[in-house]
Amino acid sequence: EIKENAFKLCDKLQRITVENNNHVYSSDTTGALLNKGQTILYQYPIGNEGTTYTIPINVETIESYAFEMNRLTTIEIEGKVTTIKKNAFESSVNLKKVTIGKSVQTIEQDAFRYCYSIESFEVAKDNNKYQSVEGVLFEKNKEGKAITLIQYPSKKTTEKYYIPETVTTIKTLAFDNVTALKTIILSTQVTTIGEKAFIRLTNLVDL
Repeated sequence: EIKENAFKLCDKLQRITVENNNHVYSSDTTGALLNKGQTILYQYPIGNEGTTYTIPINVETIESYAFEMNRLTTIEIEGKVTTIKKNAFESSVNLKKVTIGKSVQTIEQDAFRYCYSIESFEVAKDNNKYQSVEGVLFEKNKEGKAITLIQYPSKKTTEKYYIPETVTTIKTLAFDNVTALKTIILSTQVTTIGEKAFIRLTNLVDL
């Protein structure tokens, strides 16, 4: 058993290698740590020098803190991935572009916390749970309408943003550290604003 955050702050760790006869864990060609069947990704090595990573084809779950602090600028969450656990990409400070495939059905709280370089989220059009609109990440209802604003990219350069009229909920830390925004126009349907939803909007003058 390897517990959560076992390799936290191992900034120079470039590879985790698991022997073939281990019955619980395995590793891929990048040195990431997975379970034996490679359906769960536990840890991407912090010190790996790669800037782009495609989740292995059999992975269904990305565990909490799996990608905390790394050099990646682009991540493709496609294949069979259904679940992104809480804080999975926390403090991935170089991450600019996130692509989310059609299979993803659960994105837990703070999955992209402190990812202050993200410019856009892209979600597959045939994903029935999530969508991206102008690079902003939303959860949608069965009719395909955006109802929950999950994450606004910190590095999106727009100065004024109109929250879609269908949105009822703004998640915790949804606009964290979005320094370009000066004006936000709330949807008239918004009933819930999460904790610290607008924290560190240092240039916001009108809400």
